[in-house]
Parts: sequence; C-alpha cells; structure tokens
Amino acid sequence: PDFSNSFFIASDGSFCPRSQHACASSESRFASGFHSPFSACATFSGTGFKVTLANIETLLVKGGGGTDTATLTDNSSSNTDSFDATTSQAKLTGSGFSLEADAFRYVTAISNCNASNTAVLHDTSGADSFVGSSTAAYLTNNTGFYNKASGFRTVSVSSTGGADTASLYGSAGDDAFTAYPTSATFSGSSFSLLLTKLPSITATSNGGSDTANLYDSSGAETFEAWPATASMTGTVSGAAFK
Repeated sequence: PDFSNSFFIASDGSFCPRSQHACASSESRFASGFHSPFSACATFSGTGFKVTLANIETLLVKGGGGTDTATLTDNSSSNTDSFDATTSQAKLTGSGFSLEADAFRYVTAISNCNASNTAVLHDTSGADSFVGSSTAAYLTNNTGFYNKASGFRTVSVSSTGGADTASLYGSAGDDAFTAYPTSATFSGSSFSLLLTKLPSITATSNGGSDTANLYDSSGAETFEAWPATASMTGTVSGAAFK
C-alpha cells in the first residue's frame, strides 16, 4: 500500500556539491533535472521501500495515493525551462531533461535561473485558490491538490469555472497591476503573473512606486476607492468579477 512517498533527485554536477551523498536521505522530498553532460541521481522512497537511480535525463514517477510529494528543480544554467501542472500531472522540461510526476498530491517546481522560464498552472471546475508573489506562486483547493512554481519568471493561470480566487503580492520594487473584466497581469522587474477569467482578484503592494490600472467592460460596473484601497466590480457575459 502507498501511504506517503517521497521523490528525490540530485545532480552530481556543479549546482549540487553534495553529489551522491544527497541521494542517501530517505527523508528528502526534492527532485532536480539537469542538462548533459551532468548526470543525476534519483531516490523514490516510501513506507517499506526505496529506489535509487543514476545517470538519467528522462524520468516519469507515478504516485499511488496517499499524501505523495515531489519537488522538481532545474539546472542553475537553464533559462528556457517550462513547468506545466494539472491536478493529476506535473512536468518540468528543458534542454536535455524531462521530469514528470503523476498523481502526486503536492508538487513543487523550482527554477534556479528564471530569465525566461515559464510555469502554467491548471485549475479544476471547482473553487480553486491561486496565490502569487514576486518569487513564487501556487494553485490549490480543498479536494487534495497543491501545485507550486518557485523562481519562475512568468506564471500563468486560467480559470475553467468555479468560484476561483487570486491573491497577488508585489515585490519591494516598482510593480504594475493591470486588470480587465476577464484578465489581469501583475508584474515587476523579475516576475510576471498572468491571470485569465478568475472572477475574484486581489493585488497587494509591498512597497515601491506601484501602479494599478483597472478597466471596465461595456456594462454597468461599480468602482470604489479609498486612500489605501480600490475595487471594481461588475458582470461580463453573465459572470461576476471583482
């Protein structure tokens, strides 16, 4: 039986000086994929078992239930990687490597060189919650999935239904928030959060000379502003937005 499994990969290249020693811990819940010519070691462990691999570039691991966790990490010199995560499948790919974790309850992808790395998080038809900042973003709900992208330059999320919400937090620098009835962006010098069709979005400044631009539809909207907050609410194509 599968109760709670851990998935771990570590490079013996320059990024991870611990080399094969990093594969010795069955408590690790970390994974990383690296370009050639670096080799990689991997450990997949749980109650009563432990599997260790070496010199791999393509990896697929399938969970069997329980509170399985996986963390996928790219190479520090990689700047064109992409992370794509649904409720049942998460995949981090780049030049020379492909890491996939299927049916894991908790998945985290880490980008060590975010110059142009991208992440796309897919929701459910239920009520999902997206939380994004200048350094990380995650999507989750109460049905048992949690997908997180850390260090990616661009993170995108699109609602397919349900009472989805988004909470966005800026950096200490100068950020810009732009919102339309069906889309919004929150960006700064090192990050960009792209949202589509989320019915409720809240953006919070964290310092700097931040700007916010809110655009209405052709319908009847309500705009309210106070010294420290502002909101726009309305309905577009029969769906409420805020």
